Parts: sequence; C-alpha cells; structure tokens
Amino acid sequence: MAIEDAQSLALKRERQKACARLREALKTIPVSSKAMRVRVTESLDQVDKVFFTDKGQKEYEAGQSLMFENPDLALSKLHTALSMEDDNLSVLSTIAKVQLIKQDCDGAETSVARARALNPNAI
Repeated sequence: MAIEDAQSLALKRERQKACARLREALKTIPVSSKAMRVRVTESLDQVDKVFFTDKGQKEYEAGQSLMFENPDLALSKLHTALSMEDDNLSVLSTIAKVQLIKQDCDGAETSVARARALNPNAI
C-alpha cells in the first residue's frame, strides 16, 4: 500500500510526500520482514532520484560535467536543476560534491542534511 501511495504521489511530482510515506512505512515494518523492507527501501531509492522533467535532468547533467572545470557554473546549473526537480537526491548529492570541491564545507553539510532528510539511508 505504501509503495503504491508513494508512486501515486511521485506521479503528481510530490517527491517529499512520497518519500515521507515510504519512510513512515519503513518504521512500521518489522525487521523480520526483510523482503518487504527491501521493496520499500528500493522504492524510496527510486523516488528520491527520479527526474520529473527533461530540462531538469539536462541541467543536472550539464552541472555534473562542469564540476571539475568550472565549479561556479556547475553550481548554477545544479541549483537550476534543483529548482525544477524538487529535492532530487542525485542533484543534492552532486551539489554537495561541488561545494566540497570549492571548500564550502558548511554548504556541503547543509546539502547532505537536506538529502538525508529525504532519505536517511542514501548518503
């Protein structure tokens, strides 16, 4: 039920609600139900990284390709992608990497905290 609810929310581009639903489901599933825990965890890993727009994905890919050559431009592209992709974990983790390249440890810590709020097991 939780997986279907999360998928429905993801189709509506409500990533935070979908991830919250799956996180809550994980809290209620007994540790002994390994197969169900794996299914919910896999769904969470998919929902937190899915791109909802082609433009957002293209901005992400552009930022990713620029992160070593031009970190400032990479961050600009990644922030544009994030504005379109609503807390996409792939975008957030790449932003954190670029922030570390730029020696912005506080910014990287904030980005990682934001990503962990979405999926505590991902980063």
